[in-house]
Amino acid sequence: MSFADLVNPLQGSQSIYSFSTGNTYPAIGLPRGMTYWTPQTSDERFIFSRNESKWSGFRATHSPSPWMGDYGHFDVMGIQLDSSGACGLLPAHRAGSYDREALHSKPYECAIDCFRYNVQTELTATTRCALMKLSYPDCSDHSAAVVLQTGLGDEVTWGEIAVRQQENGWVIEGVSQSYYGHFDHPVGCYFVCEIENAKVQKVFALDDEQLYPDKQNHEGKRAGLCLQIKPEGKVLLKIATSFISLDQARLNLKTEIASKSYEQVRDLNKQQWEQWLSKIEVEGGSERERVCFYSALYRVGLFPTSMHEPTEDGVQHYSPFDGQVHSGVLYTNNGFWDTHRTVYPLLSLIDPEGFAGIIDGYMQAYRYSGWLPKWASPGFRNCMIGTHIDSVVAEALNSNVQDVDYHEAYEALRKNAFTEGDTGGKFGRLGLKAFRNYGYVPDDIAPYSVSRTLDFSYSDWCVMQVAEHVNADEDVQSLAKTYKNYKNLWNDEYSLMLPRNSDGSWNVYDSMYQWGGAYIEGSAWQHSFSVPHDINGFAELVGGKDKLADCIQMMMHLPPRFEVGPYGHEIHEMTEMVYARDSDGNHFGQYAHSNQPVHAYLWMLATLGCKDKANQHINRVIENLYTPDNLPGDEDNGEMSAWYIFAALGFYPVCPGSGKLIRCSSGIFDKVVINSNAHVGENKDPSQIDKIISADNYLAETPLNIT
Repeated sequence: MSFADLVNPLQGSQSIYSFSTGNTYPAIGLPRGMTYWTPQTSDERFIFSRNESKWSGFRATHSPSPWMGDYGHFDVMGIQLDSSGACGLLPAHRAGSYDREALHSKPYECAIDCFRYNVQTELTATTRCALMKLSYPDCSDHSAAVVLQTGLGDEVTWGEIAVRQQENGWVIEGVSQSYYGHFDHPVGCYFVCEIENAKVQKVFALDDEQLYPDKQNHEGKRAGLCLQIKPEGKVLLKIATSFISLDQARLNLKTEIASKSYEQVRDLNKQQWEQWLSKIEVEGGSERERVCFYSALYRVGLFPTSMHEPTEDGVQHYSPFDGQVHSGVLYTNNGFWDTHRTVYPLLSLIDPEGFAGIIDGYMQAYRYSGWLPKWASPGFRNCMIGTHIDSVVAEALNSNVQDVDYHEAYEALRKNAFTEGDTGGKFGRLGLKAFRNYGYVPDDIAPYSVSRTLDFSYSDWCVMQVAEHVNADEDVQSLAKTYKNYKNLWNDEYSLMLPRNSDGSWNVYDSMYQWGGAYIEGSAWQHSFSVPHDINGFAELVGGKDKLADCIQMMMHLPPRFEVGPYGHEIHEMTEMVYARDSDGNHFGQYAHSNQPVHAYLWMLATLGCKDKANQHINRVIENLYTPDNLPGDEDNGEMSAWYIFAALGFYPVCPGSGKLIRCSSGIFDKVVINSNAHVGENKDPSQIDKIISADNYLAETPLNIT
């Protein structure tokens, strides 16, 4: 059985700005690739939509999410010129209808038939390169053409491009320096595109304003080239990328493609995906469930992405954290607010050696800037709150992941816990000083005060795990107090976490359904139970395990109401919560699975003595909110997918950073084998893995509290 052929890369790509079914694109490349390639239906943030009827070529992309945007991107397309010989200036002008039903999309290959141009395009890829095969079945002598154009950004839109003839054909070279958002240091993606099986007859340059006949080089906004060609069979484009230099892009092409045929590269790609996807082998279940499962595992393999390259002087990378080239690996494109919950606990189970390398890659940011990222894309980005990379390191430590310098990592984590972060939100914790002084983040000092307090409390517990390992005893004693700060926001009257002002008064909102203000991307109902690190202490605070279980179950049964609050408009997560229904038309209450804060709550319910009820809710989510075509909300760099993987297997990391998983059921498959490259040792059934603990015994067996 081919695992790669079970994957549906189109899952989650029917999204729009106001409603997410995943906000994904069908990425062709390798696990932990540097550059992915995807069919493009828009040249803006939302790259591909299954709903659109026209496409405008393949994009070389580094986008982790439409909300973060792309950088260093460019698009390539085979077209046929009309009788005027003109080429559209922008992808939207060149876009052509394509056969959506015949679209072939797998992790290792994508093939598209374009109706407008009658051109068949196939693409396969390596870590940093791609091969495109173009078929022009009925072109005239002067109609076939290839267009390569640098991408659109908001902060910066700029590209440089040139074409030259070499001994064995023609080659396009250049750099795309376009990007979305604010970057501290410029990031450019260099590219080399060799053209085989075609004679170039005419070249003209283009940008977003005009065409430049007989011009073989250009620079400017959306700089591009159109090459009118005479095909000599199927035209082959060999494309390489590099963040370091044009010379490095040429070396990447030589290293990864060389003289390999399209079929050879495609088959090698498929082999590597088979190797990744076979880390978890399942038997039984329905075809629908297997497609969902392996599509999810594919998504977990995509992010974070690599930025390092094998140079003549060893492995090096361009660092977006200081704008210099350094030795060693670098990983990026990750939002830890999302991914710490499921992705890294899954990696600790199935790929601990890869996990260790990823942490070393993240440490490069600290080495060259003094801070670890909160959201890396590719450098520091101001998005979301907290320093959840703390959880990532703690998870590695408590999962016994080897080859991590935990002493160096603790230096970085300690800064997160004890030094006020960037006022612009790019790194560290905004409101940390107030959190330590008041015992919570006051609502009149920093936005999202409740969410920050809960996140900082949990992160301090995670940092404490590493502090204990490196014998930082004074820090352990300090953190052992602050990880309990969540208790200062529990309001007995409302049985919810509520905001308080700096004078100690409660800031009670008119409605507990109000989103925003003290809560990020949610209301009190989505955030109030975010205490994964101290469930026993939380239950005692609330009034006992039964009382806490009742609160969580109430969340499931309340109407899916919301008030837009300070957001001022209905954001897509609100809409997705309201529309979530099971096959009988029943809603999921305030359990907004389309966003991350609630993801551990059903498993927490199982630890409180309600395993049967928890399983009912978990099964409703699996069966109704995940399909081969759609996801419940933003996929978020593998987090939404990793949740499904855990749920399908029957166990879950209720407290990321603890190195433990709780078993709630036997899962949906008849047989499961974990094929880890380390840690687990031999290939094992999950029942043989020590880190998986029964939900019935979890709170008794797991000494989460350190006093």
